Amino acid sequence: MAAYRRVGLLCLSALTLLQTFSCVTSKTLNKDPMINGGFNNANNGMNQKRPFQARPAVVDHQQQQQPQQPAQPQQHRIAGTGSLVRIAESPECRGDVKRFCGSSIAQNNFGLMDCLQNEVKPNEVTLECQHFLWQYKKNLTTDIRFESASWEVCKHDLEMLEECRKLKAGEGQIIPCLMENQHNISGQHCRQFLVKMESIVFSDYRLLKPLLDSCHTDIVATKCGRFGSSLQAEQEAQLHSHGAVIGCLEDNIKKLNGSCRFQMMRIAELQADDYHLDRPLFYACRDDRERLCPETPSGGGRIYQCLFRHKFERDMSEECRQRLIIRQRLIGENYKADKTLSDACDEDIKQYKCLGGGPNLMFAKRAAILLCLEGVQKTGGHVAGKCVAEMTEWRKSLMSDYQISPEIVVDCQNEIGTLCDGLGAGGKTLHCLMSKARRKPGERHDHVLGEICMRAIEDLLKEADVGEDFRIDQSLVEACSDSVIKYCGDIPAGDARVMGCLMEKLEKDILDNDDECAEHLLEIQYFVARDFKLDHRVYKHCHKDAARLCGAQDKWVVQGSTDLDPGPLVLPCLYRHIVHHDKVERSCRNEVKRVMRTRAMSINLMPEIEEQCIQDLGQFCSEGTGQGEELRCLQDRYDELTGDCQEAVSNFTEAEDADINLDVILMRACMPMIKIFCQDMLDEEDEEDIMECLIENKNHAEMNGKCAAGIEHHQLTSLKDFRFNHKFKENCKTSVLTYCKDKKTKYNVVSCLSEIVRNDTLFEEKHRITKPCRRQLRFELLQRSENIELDPDLKKACQRDKEEFCDHIEPGRAKVIECLKKHQKKLTKPCKKLLFVREEVEVKEGADYALMNNCKKMIKVYCPHSEPHQILDCLKQHQTEDDFDQRCHRTVIERQIMQNKDYRLNPQLQEACTQDVPKFCRSALAKTPSDLMEGKVIACLKKQFKINRLSQKCEMYIREVIHDAALDYRQDPVLANACKDTIKEQCADALVQQPDNKVNEAVPDEKGAVEECLKKLLKQKKIKEDTCAMEVSRIIAEGQIDVHIDPLLHSACVSDIRHHCSDVKPGQGQVMSCLLSLLEDNVRITPACKEKLQQRKEMWELAAKVAPPESLKEVMEGMSTSPSRNYFLGVLVTIIGVIFIMGLSCGRVTKRVRLDKNK
Repeated sequence: MAAYRRVGLLCLSALTLLQTFSCVTSKTLNKDPMINGGFNNANNGMNQKRPFQARPAVVDHQQQQQPQQPAQPQQHRIAGTGSLVRIAESPECRGDVKRFCGSSIAQNNFGLMDCLQNEVKPNEVTLECQHFLWQYKKNLTTDIRFESASWEVCKHDLEMLEECRKLKAGEGQIIPCLMENQHNISGQHCRQFLVKMESIVFSDYRLLKPLLDSCHTDIVATKCGRFGSSLQAEQEAQLHSHGAVIGCLEDNIKKLNGSCRFQMMRIAELQADDYHLDRPLFYACRDDRERLCPETPSGGGRIYQCLFRHKFERDMSEECRQRLIIRQRLIGENYKADKTLSDACDEDIKQYKCLGGGPNLMFAKRAAILLCLEGVQKTGGHVAGKCVAEMTEWRKSLMSDYQISPEIVVDCQNEIGTLCDGLGAGGKTLHCLMSKARRKPGERHDHVLGEICMRAIEDLLKEADVGEDFRIDQSLVEACSDSVIKYCGDIPAGDARVMGCLMEKLEKDILDNDDECAEHLLEIQYFVARDFKLDHRVYKHCHKDAARLCGAQDKWVVQGSTDLDPGPLVLPCLYRHIVHHDKVERSCRNEVKRVMRTRAMSINLMPEIEEQCIQDLGQFCSEGTGQGEELRCLQDRYDELTGDCQEAVSNFTEAEDADINLDVILMRACMPMIKIFCQDMLDEEDEEDIMECLIENKNHAEMNGKCAAGIEHHQLTSLKDFRFNHKFKENCKTSVLTYCKDKKTKYNVVSCLSEIVRNDTLFEEKHRITKPCRRQLRFELLQRSENIELDPDLKKACQRDKEEFCDHIEPGRAKVIECLKKHQKKLTKPCKKLLFVREEVEVKEGADYALMNNCKKMIKVYCPHSEPHQILDCLKQHQTEDDFDQRCHRTVIERQIMQNKDYRLNPQLQEACTQDVPKFCRSALAKTPSDLMEGKVIACLKKQFKINRLSQKCEMYIREVIHDAALDYRQDPVLANACKDTIKEQCADALVQQPDNKVNEAVPDEKGAVEECLKKLLKQKKIKEDTCAMEVSRIIAEGQIDVHIDPLLHSACVSDIRHHCSDVKPGQGQVMSCLLSLLEDNVRITPACKEKLQQRKEMWELAAKVAPPESLKEVMEGMSTSPSRNYFLGVLVTIIGVIFIMGLSCGRVTKRVRLDKNK
């Protein structure tokens, strides 16, 4: 039926032309029997139908009985002869007509041509008949009378077409010229005439005079044909008849010279309307058309589109498929070769000036048109729906078949042949090339693809705009369809939404990295990462900021060029501006952060790092293959990297600290922890503080091990350069540049700044370091005190000590550092010295991690508004509260012990006794090495306290020290050191013991039981060490000074003090004197107080015997501090008075004796 329709249409056109010629110039037609006969025969065959058979066979013709007009016998003049014959009666074609066309159209020369050219394969028609038909067609196109007829039919249009009007008649150029300008022809009869002539002209390139003139050299060079007029030459060149030369030139379109290429583009454009005019494709696809597109009408490029859609079906013949690929390549060179695309998008192309300017604007490449219209869409312009549909079909075709892209075929032919040969259709070859562009994690070699091929793939991906809609890539659709349904089923396609959803699942490790879907996603993302324009959402929201801040092109494509921006640095550039809080649109900030998180999955997606670190990756990081592992490896080996690689890694690590989301491994491990500990910051999108929050909770009981390990890696990495800590860098950059500009590593910078802060604090000078920097510095110091691994200098100085004393302790939670502190007396000199420096910084800056961590709850309850360096004193004041946490309490006691050993670690004491220490303890400082203080200065101050020589502030502080030491002997380091063996052997019952019966030094004796034990032993004379006995005597004597510093006595007598001594001011032993007077006067007091007072009185007397004054000064000091000092004073006055009287008496006697002698 299709054949019937075509014959009917052709005959109708011929009849119309005949009628036109009859009206215009019947004289001309009558003069030319060849022309007239052709159209008359067409008229005779109007009502004839013949069945169509695809295979050559003798047709059993069945003519329908319908009235016909009598046919006039017409003969045809063949060039070189004077005979006039019908085609059906010519000796050359008689047999072919009978075999293939039947007698029903024997009188219709045009019908016979249609039959022999279109319904029969070329190699089935005899060479003699082919030659006869060619001569016949040549006469039609070159005979001046025929051209005269065209002038009559197309007179109005020729007058408008100057280029055709000026052509010389008789050279076969006028008809091709009219065809080339068919889109500008308005006359209906002229258009019908040209439609009929197209099927004649396009059957052989030699009928196209301009093509013959322009492509002579190329036909020879490409071996697409040969020239000759003899029958032998025609027989030798039979493969080049029926348009095969045009087909061969189409196949070599990229190799043609400019003028020939121009002619081929014009031909492709003229063929766009009807596939019959593309003779090689028509012959190759006749059967496929009948089988796959039987209901698709001819015209408007519809047959092409139908065949394109079926190109990869199994039923499609390989010959047809190859011709379709060639056709699509031609469309790539000239978008007008696709009738449906050019018609659908014509208005948009004109409106948005997609043709640009210049001499070749008539043959704009398909890529230029697609890129132009895509750019319109991306910047908010409107493109007609029918045009968008055609663009989408082409984008799908580009991703499905690399062969339709001439640049890929030519520029990647070596790579395809060696790496991706034989993979078939459906985009597999293209994805193979894309996969070879990626260096797989762990591989040592550089990119396999050449630079030219890489460029061609980039161009193709941009033309296809693959990042906008995942449905464009059929391979991706097939690989990810299940994942899309499972994870992204509720997300509408388009605007890169589904692609973004899949990448999010890949980031969260929901999609397996080795999955085919993940592989295809990463192959596309590899190229997207190298041109920000390929990310639809980023370009949509950021193209203006990218142009303003990073020098990117403001337009999707520059008119007149399809070259892409290299653009691998645009995204990092935008991100730097975002981090530095430059003015960037909010929507752009969100998109850039999203893309940067995606890129962080793999070095492949970070060209700014991969290109600089390719050698380092091969040398150091060939084993890590998981998400983010290569980057982590580079960070771990940072100090060993080459210069350019180190700088690239440095830039990214700095950005990573500003946005925790860029640390893929950390985020995967820590997201549940962030939701537990840092939800508020997550809601507020405060990425900078999230890391600090995680660090603060690193050792929380609910923190999982993987997250803690990730946090620690982040901390260790940030030590290598202070810039790796974004918040620290921003807050301290001025101070660093001013005071520590020669320091690079963060721990050196922190040490430098902390020393300045310490000196300013000690000398009470105005702080040179800004307050925000000091605040950030304290946080850094807290981190350092948490883990010895974060303090490289201390780790190096104490390595041997750590192995000897703390080898069984895991780093973290300040455990190793606390262990070293407990063994401080045994440490090597370098370790002890540096450890003291660290302790000094901790107390002055309030950067004591163990204290802050163990007392976190108590700080919130009792000291929420205290400055960091005041927190320990605040906790001291509340540690006796009933609800005070015992773990915190133990830590506070340990810090008190430490401060009592070395006054330099006690800023409050230094402040209170700033004048007393140099005044009274200079000799003690001179005699004691700086690393062996062991409470010597405090002991010195206690002696001055006994004789009431301290300043008011210092006296108050020392009173508290003595009071606390009375409850816990360890807070008196001199006593603890002197009596350690006695305590261990004879006072073990007074110590809190663990289940393993070992003394737990971390738990204090809170009731003074050890002191009472020692006093009892002294009374019983069971203390063997003289130094211990002396120290016990000392603490007994100290108790005489003030009842308030003897907590046990004070507790026993508190009601009596309130009742009898409430009007006595504390201090200088006045309350104690009051109590003793009550005891001596037998005033009724509570039994417990009376018993305690009696015991204390006995102890004081014993202490005086055990530790008698060693000098007159000590005697005087002892008497002045004794509660019985008035008694002693009275005795002393009496003694002095007796001596005075005796002196007077003796003096008079001695004087009388001398006088007697003189006499």
